[in-house]
Amino acid sequence: MIKNILPKGLYGITPDCDNTELLLDSIKQAALGGMKVLQYRNKIANKFLKRYQASKISILCKELNVIFIINDDLELVKYVNADGLHIGREDASIKDISNILNQNNIILGVSCYNDLNRALEIINITGISYLSFGTIFDSKIKPNAENVSFQNLLKIKKIIAKSNISPISIVAIGGITCNNVKSIIVDNDIIDNIAVINGLFNTNNIYEAALNLSSFFVK
Repeated sequence: MIKNILPKGLYGITPDCDNTELLLDSIKQAALGGMKVLQYRNKIANKFLKRYQASKISILCKELNVIFIINDDLELVKYVNADGLHIGREDASIKDISNILNQNNIILGVSCYNDLNRALEIINITGISYLSFGTIFDSKIKPNAENVSFQNLLKIKKIIAKSNISPISIVAIGGITCNNVKSIIVDNDIIDNIAVINGLFNTNNIYEAALNLSSFFVK
């Protein structure tokens, strides 16, 4: 796999959890069900717990052949030798993003929300791996977020396809579950990955949820 390319499919995002063993088991079940990428995101943990959890998850992801991304913490990416970093609107400027890529050989993903202008600006930065757009459906994590326009996704996808830009994945996020994923994946090549938190980790059977969500990418 080229360093900055995400494998298509399920992109899990960890829930806030201080029980490390439970978190690791949940990640393992998701990976066995077909999860290709994992982002570590824990808004309630202190620095020491984040380092401990991320270290454990990094080892597990390597064992399971899962791409490991860390949310908004380049220092932690380096500390645990993660595969990449995800950043949002408040985390870094366009110049910062460019500097990060110039100085680090990592996967880098950027949140674009429903902002076409932001996406158009970011795709011109050499080395960007993926853009995430959302919320696709109403989200419990971000209830006030604006729903994404599929017209914007299609525009970006066409611009990437027609340009000399290195391949950039399109990641959909927000309120995605086993019950609604079919409506955004089937019969279109716009979305490369679906990023899921509650619809994966807050289910009765994480393995089955991952299997179901991943099945829509099998052709």
